[in-house]
Amino acid sequence: MKNTTKSIGERIREARLRADMTQAKLAGDFISRNMLSMIESGEAMPYVETLEYIANRLGVPAGLFFSDSEETDALYLKADAVTKAKALFASRQYADCADVCRSVPFDDELTMMLAEVQLADAVCDMDRFMLASAAEKLKSARSAAERTVYAKSEFFGTLDALEAFISFAAKDVDGDTVARLSSVPSRVPAEVFVYLSALSYLDRGEIDAAETVISSLPYLGADRMKYFKAKSLARDFKLTQAIELFKDLYESENLGFISKYRIAADIEGCYENKRDFESAYKYSTIKHHILELFTK
Repeated sequence: MKNTTKSIGERIREARLRADMTQAKLAGDFISRNMLSMIESGEAMPYVETLEYIANRLGVPAGLFFSDSEETDALYLKADAVTKAKALFASRQYADCADVCRSVPFDDELTMMLAEVQLADAVCDMDRFMLASAAEKLKSARSAAERTVYAKSEFFGTLDALEAFISFAAKDVDGDTVARLSSVPSRVPAEVFVYLSALSYLDRGEIDAAETVISSLPYLGADRMKYFKAKSLARDFKLTQAIELFKDLYESENLGFISKYRIAADIEGCYENKRDFESAYKYSTIKHHILELFTK
């Protein structure tokens, strides 16, 4: 297709329709709707400033209007989509980023970016205790990743790990499962699995095993070490000290959904042992509120 006035107008019209935008909305206050209609029909040649304005309004590169083949169109659209998607991803605007990734015909790079976006969005949901929503996004991330050649085993290992985390929430941790998962290439740090494994031993009353696991990981982190100290105090019925440590931990911004739920349950248990049922009820309510959020 030659770069005639008519072909430029046709490409502007095609881009406007793809953006689901009316002529009046595209024209805005910069040009009249009648002028835009004349440009689209090939009756008028737009100035460079007008082309730049139209391209910015449509969110496409101005060079798209001068393209002479469908292949060039696709390259322009993909390059523009990748630039926009990366910027939106960096600013954590995941829903908008996903829309951009879906805005062009199937492309391996953008499909992998869509999978990454859905994974990141799922992690945000997990931080807000919205586990059902997170599970759906992880499922979508897996589906997208399976359609592209860019997905690596490390990405699927991360999905496996996070899906396991969701299944562990509000339940006893399965140490055997954790042991298997810890060998999977994953962006989730191995120390997380070691931590969960130690919690599993602690829940089963296997204190020596839990302490052995903890001592094998000296870089476990201050919050997690504090948690084990609080659990030990509670086990020895030093309840006031345990409650103080648990409450301090609960306010930490670094904790994820598993720890938040467990600590609320631990504080409830300490108050029950102190026979302070009013305080126990308060933390039982908090715990059940977290469980309600799991289903969102």
